[in-house]
Amino acid sequence: MNKLIFVATLSTLTALGFSQDPGVKADVETKESLGAKRQAEAFIKEKGWSRGKNPDGSFVAINVSSYSGKTKNLALARSNAFQMACLKAKQDLATYLSTEISTEVGANLKRGEAANSPTAEDGSASGPVKKLATDAVQTLLAASKQASKDSGILPEQILLSTDFKSAVQTAARAEVCGVAVSGVYESKGAAGDGSLAIVVRYTNTSKELANAALGRGSVPVNERLAEAQAWVDENEKELFKNFGTKIFRDKNNQVCVVAFGQADIKGKSETAIEIATEIAKTAAQGELRMFVGELVTGENLLKRGTSFKELEIKGFEFNDAENYNKNMSAKAERLKFQGISVIKEWDLPSEGANGVAGAVLVWSQGGADAANALRAQMESVGGSKGGDGRQNVPPPAESSPNRPKMKLGGAAPTAPEP
Repeated sequence: MNKLIFVATLSTLTALGFSQDPGVKADVETKESLGAKRQAEAFIKEKGWSRGKNPDGSFVAINVSSYSGKTKNLALARSNAFQMACLKAKQDLATYLSTEISTEVGANLKRGEAANSPTAEDGSASGPVKKLATDAVQTLLAASKQASKDSGILPEQILLSTDFKSAVQTAARAEVCGVAVSGVYESKGAAGDGSLAIVVRYTNTSKELANAALGRGSVPVNERLAEAQAWVDENEKELFKNFGTKIFRDKNNQVCVVAFGQADIKGKSETAIEIATEIAKTAAQGELRMFVGELVTGENLLKRGTSFKELEIKGFEFNDAENYNKNMSAKAERLKFQGISVIKEWDLPSEGANGVAGAVLVWSQGGADAANALRAQMESVGGSKGGDGRQNVPPPAESSPNRPKMKLGGAAPTAPEP
């Protein structure tokens, strides 16, 4: 069965911070001058929200990812950065919902020739954690042996040895649904590199909307939300700043979900714009699917080790090592949607490229019900099944003998022209 899958692996995680121009005082900063993450933090503070679970039952997460300023595919780079940040934010929610944690800590103290040999495991820790922790110690010991070999000091000349190891493994696996994007914030560095920070939020309303898409209930009515079409028209020039899904209302005040997609235009022709727009629609459709629900899984592994050697000739030798690995994935099986509509297509020039095209899609319960009714009408016709056509239909009655005959000559009828 086909799946929609997004997987990310981080061998190292770097902190994305805000670097302030030394000539600019903090008290004259504007929201636009702040780094992306700080803009997102200021937004939730202004809203009165907090990260994690809130008193109203919602869950709020912030995460950030970066992209290269040297890319020739700006829309793709920014979209990938959004997806990475979104995946990490959903991982925060999955970790909150359910996390398994396992640890192992061990130390070897040796004296004499045996100090160079790794010890046997005692079997007390879980297999995966034990193996991964042992790998770290093996690496430390191998490095020590190589150092002894390079320096001409034989292994038996190591008088004392201490090897310390620790491993922490966390695993999260949870169903995540109804996560919508409340805010997207972007900042650019001096070298042109960009950073995207997003605020995602799960609410009871978004959960009911996801359930309605699965056919398990009806969407609520909410007059306080922005009407989708009017909001998109009003913000047409800045639609390129939006990613993911947002919650709106339709013209009947029913809650609906709007999805944003964009793609790089690979050429200067109208056909190039059309193809980019189709890619953008597909990307937006993927966002709709992910909104309804995904199985989010993640695994963090932290390995730390210290190796201490007292050598007969060289004295003392230390080696500290740390390894961190994070794996995340989100999977969504096939789901039938009815009534997805395009409410806006756009294209804009971009820096150093042919431009970006985008599409904004909406799914609503009313649209789905209308699509179901129309589908039933068309299925009742059944033209896809083929058949005899009009072969067995009786011929029409003979024409009336009083029907006027053609009279050639004269001028043909005319029509008004501009």
